[in-house]
Amino acid sequence: MSELNCNASKRVKKVISDKNAQLVCVNEIPKYSKKQFKEVYKGYDFLENLFTIRTYIQKKHNVPYEFLELMLRLMGLNLFTMVDFFDTPRTFTYKKWNSIKESGYINLVMDDKDVMKRVYCLNKKGQNIVIDFYECLSGEKRIPESPEENPFEDDSKKVDFDRKKMELIKKLNKLPVPDHKKHLFRG
Repeated sequence: MSELNCNASKRVKKVISDKNAQLVCVNEIPKYSKKQFKEVYKGYDFLENLFTIRTYIQKKHNVPYEFLELMLRLMGLNLFTMVDFFDTPRTFTYKKWNSIKESGYINLVMDDKDVMKRVYCLNKKGQNIVIDFYECLSGEKRIPESPEENPFEDDSKKVDFDRKKMELIKKLNKLPVPDHKKHLFRG
């Protein structure tokens, strides 16, 4: 079998190659280059609005902070086993495998008699949350301001904290996306 180029752990690659299965990658990871390194570090403001965007995503999708962090990690792995999950630092709430498995965000990709060799991935619902997070963070997607799409604009649940967040979101939406962030989502 040819070398796997996807961002999968060694355990996942071993399990897949042992099964004589083939892994098809949607996005090939480009090789590191000095130019890419410089482009990434060109602007130090990439995470400046992390707090606002993170809380918007949490409220919109009704996911706790710790679980969002875990989904970001699992999405980065693409495919993972229970061993990969246990190697990931997580809070007490998500220490147990069943709490993640029963969350509704994980799909079984490849079954095995040995539960530690089963391969999983985030399902479409989980992937969409992570993609939504990154699109808002990079500036590719503007955060909606309507009450139907933004929980911060819901008058029945609004508190001072939410009002301040909404004011910041409105300011963010008016700003142009900096050129050094555009390379993150434009080819």
